[in-house]
Amino acid sequence: MSFTIGFQASRRGEIMPVAVVEMWEGRTEDQKEHLIKGITRALEEIGVKTERVTVVIHDTPKSNWGICGEQASKLKL
Repeated sequence: MSFTIGFQASRRGEIMPVAVVEMWEGRTEDQKEHLIKGITRALEEIGVKTERVTVVIHDTPKSNWGICGEQASKLKL
């Protein structure tokens, strides 16, 4: 799993964080919901308003993820 935060500007010029999570597919909807709420809560703790937070989850098949020159689907992880 990897996690990055970028920023975009709203139409009113307000800065809005965009958290992008790259992870292997297979998590349940409940797990994804928990992750989104956790990221949002963490950003709230540093003063970001909930309505400004965007979280994007990229659910990637292991066959589309390479590690050390190999497809993750072929590795014992």
